[in-house]
Parts: sequence; structure tokens; C-alpha cells
Amino acid sequence: MTADDRLKEFYRDLSLFSEINIQNLRKILQDSKDTDFGKMNRFSEIDTVSQYRDRLPLSEYEDYNKEISYTPYPVAFTLLTSGSTGVQKEFTLTHEALERYSDYVYTMPYHLTGGKTVPNLHTSIFSPPKDGRTIASISHHIYLKNKGYLDCNDFAGGEELLFSPHTQNLPYVKAWTALSCPELATIQAIFQYDVLCLLSYIEEYHELLLHDMSRREISVGLSETVKSRLLQMTPDEKGISRLRSIFRDGFDTPIVPRLWEKMRFICGIGGESFSFQEKSLKRYTGKLPLNYYGHGASECQMGIAAEMNKAEYIMQPRNAFYELISEDGKPVLPWEAETGKVYEIVITTFSGLYRYRIGDMIKIVSFIGETPVYKVLGRKKHCLNIAGEKISDSDIKTAVERLSERSGIAVNDFSVGIDNRSVPGNYMFFIEAARPPRDCEEDLDEILKKLSPDYKELRDLLMISMPKLIYVNKSGLSRFFLEMGQGHAQNKPRLILS
Repeated sequence: MTADDRLKEFYRDLSLFSEINIQNLRKILQDSKDTDFGKMNRFSEIDTVSQYRDRLPLSEYEDYNKEISYTPYPVAFTLLTSGSTGVQKEFTLTHEALERYSDYVYTMPYHLTGGKTVPNLHTSIFSPPKDGRTIASISHHIYLKNKGYLDCNDFAGGEELLFSPHTQNLPYVKAWTALSCPELATIQAIFQYDVLCLLSYIEEYHELLLHDMSRREISVGLSETVKSRLLQMTPDEKGISRLRSIFRDGFDTPIVPRLWEKMRFICGIGGESFSFQEKSLKRYTGKLPLNYYGHGASECQMGIAAEMNKAEYIMQPRNAFYELISEDGKPVLPWEAETGKVYEIVITTFSGLYRYRIGDMIKIVSFIGETPVYKVLGRKKHCLNIAGEKISDSDIKTAVERLSERSGIAVNDFSVGIDNRSVPGNYMFFIEAARPPRDCEEDLDEILKKLSPDYKELRDLLMISMPKLIYVNKSGLSRFFLEMGQGHAQNKPRLILS
């Protein structure tokens, strides 16, 4: 089956959503009836959605026991995530789930813009997992490559710079790659923020990059394999002269269309949760079309952006059994949802989650056939998020507690937010303490890395900057929030989201 055939099947499914959703549930229950969990809950006796709801309550991560088997399908990867609780989460991703994810999300932007063109740039490097443990984006791109859905030769730098096990100085590597390829047709990323990081790096360090290119030398620490690949791509003197001329004209007008005249679109997750970053991105990209990629998590890939320049997602029919929880707590099936209303997504997956509260809040904007089209409003539980790491309130509290223990300084109060005045952004911790500890930012960074593998991955890739500590006098935070009209000091927000 070709990519076009798979997309045609996807669009046909949209008018059959209710039938497919029920089929998903029945298949999961039938196939899982002999697992430990299936036997405990007598899956073989469940025939209807009502019986399923009566038998199984809504679940969260803490409800699952590693000693119990939940799914009969072979495991492809173990996914690591910090999630939205104070503990690191692990999820199994099965081959059955991956096959259902297919390549829709990857191929949709090409479909919407008249077909595939090359070369492209991806801002990520999908390093091979260790012991099968990785993150969701890497697992899916490895699957795409292994199935032949993704051709590494379509991307500047090829497989060496797309699936390299060596990921030092990612912004430098990707900036060099991009500037060496004037024919680029697309820039693709997991998050639009990743594209913003790349372009802001080029703005700040283009002189260094051009200096190194003209001398054919690498001035940052990289593996010999990556160095060799970059040097093979180095522009000639005419190409370097062209880049110098473009950079001399500055960044007051969008530079992406000037650097890459054949650029067709930018792709990456965005939307309301990243709105301030999108404004910064358009300073570089101008009126170039944006594709908002997909809506997913380690638990499941749920939505696909099927229209350019709209952060709206079509629920993917075959990827799970879906339920929605209304604002008054009532569970409804997706085709029963009302346009304009807000819901929490609940999923039963082909990787062993049952009536799982993923925590994402969505707003239904329309329907295609029986299938909801929705916007993602954010997480039900507050979390900080610069580049997809999603550090939760619980993680932040734990980090401050551990910093206090390590430094020996009593922390009276704290609040934390994102400093987005420069790219990459970073966390700013406002700490009330009798006396400030000295030189603790590296300690705090280390603590956050241990709490969140996603944060560690993005810090190592230079997609998030070092956190900053700012000390205020006793009662300073309480006084600030009261003056800002945030209500009682006890109710002030721990997390300032921007």
C-alpha cells in the first residue's frame, strides 16, 4: 500500500469513526482477555461500552503495576517521560500500536502542499535507543525508517545527521547543515520551538559558522563522523559569499525566504500552548505556511493536523478507543461531543492502557464525518513547557526541596516561570531564603535532569538554557502576588507559565 493509499484509507475512516472506535475496544478486550489484567477484570464477559465503563474505572499512571501484564502485543520500545506527575513515567509501545500510527502524521504536510519535494531539514537527531528505552519521537521515526516510509536521503545530511548516535552541539550541526543547503524545501521539527531555536542560533552565531565554513574547520566539540559529514557539505566560496550578503542585510525582514528561496513550509507542533513562541518564529519565516504536525504523547498518538496554518487536529480513528470527559465529569463518546465544548481525552490503547486519563484538555471545533476536529488547550495539570519537556508542579517542588537539602539553605517560598526573552528559553526560579546559596544553578540543573529525562535530553541538545536562580527577601513573593491581584498569598501560582 502506497502513502497515497494509506491517506485515502484514513480519510475514508473519518465517516466510520463510531464503528472503528467500537471495533478498537472489542479487539483490545478480545486480544487481552488472557493477560493478567484481562483475567482480573473478566474481559471475556464484556460486550458493550456500558459494561466496559461499569467494570473499569478511569485510570492514571499510578494505577498500573509493573508486575502485571496488560497487553498481549509484542513490545517495540519502552518510552520514558516526565509526564505531569512527580515521578518518571515509563510506557510500553507495542508493534501493534506503531503499525496503527502508520505514517499519516509524517506524510500529511506533503499531501497538503502538492507532494513531496527534497531536500528537507529536520531539526532533530534521532539517536538509537539504549536497551530499547527512548522517547516517543525517536521511536516513531525509527519505525518510519525501518518500514521504508522515511527516506533518509530526502534530508540534508542523510542518515548520518538524522539518526546519528552522536548528538553534541545540535544547533551548530543543524545550522551548518541548513546553511550548506540553499535548495531546502522544508524545515521540519517535533515542535515549532525547535525551529525557532535553530533560526535564533543562526542569527546569533552566523559569523562563527561562516568563519568555520570558509576555513573548512569545526570549532566546536563534535565526533569525527559528524565533523566529516559537515565538511563534505561545506559551501564553496560563491555560496559563502551569498550567505554573507544575506546576513549583511540583517534580520529585520524574514530571513528564511531569503536564505532558502524554494522553502515551501515549516512543520512542528504549535498552537495555543506555544503562541508566544510562534510570534517569534514568524519574525524569521514571514508568511511561509505552517503545518502543526500532530497531537500525541508517549501514551498514544491521537491527532493529525490536516490543514495548513491551523493548529487543529483530526482524531485518528484507528489508534485507540477514545472517550471524552465533559467539564461536568460525564464520559461521552467522541461523536457525541458538542462543538465548542471542552473535554478531557481518555484513551484505551493498543499498548496496555485502559480508560487512561491522559490529562490533555481539548476543545471541539468541528467534525469531519463522525470524527472530531479539535484544538489542544493544554494539560489539565499545570506544567512548564519550553520545548516539549513538560515539567510538572510536582517535579518543580521536588527540585526545590532537593536544592534546599543540598545547599543547606532553608527555602521559605518559591515560584518559577519561563524566561522567553532569548532563545533557547530557560526556567527562572524565584526563591525566598534567609540567605541565598551561592553557585547553585548547576546543582539545580543536575536535579532537573535526574527528575525528567525529557528535560535532560533537551538540555543536552542545547534546546533549553541553564536555569537561573533569583533570590528575593522574605515575604517578597507573597507581597508581589498580592500587589498583582493574584489573590490570597496562599493561592498564588507556583508556576508562572510565561
